Amino acid sequence: MASAEPLENALPSKEVGIDAHDEEELANFGYKQELKRDWGLMHNFGISFSIISVITGITTLFGYGLNTGGP
Repeated sequence: MASAEPLENALPSKEVGIDAHDEEELANFGYKQELKRDWGLMHNFGISFSIISVITGITTLFGYGLNTGGP
């Protein structure tokens, strides 16, 4: 059985410099490359709870409608 090729060597050579090229392109437009991660625990909990609540509400009401009236 052949040994696995390291991940670094498995990537196409043309994709290696994409990050540097993107950073240079942003600099040409006058922007600095940054990724803001300013959501705290409550922000993440709030959005997660909202998504789950909507899905739960839809499935509950859909089931109720099928049981009481049906298609």
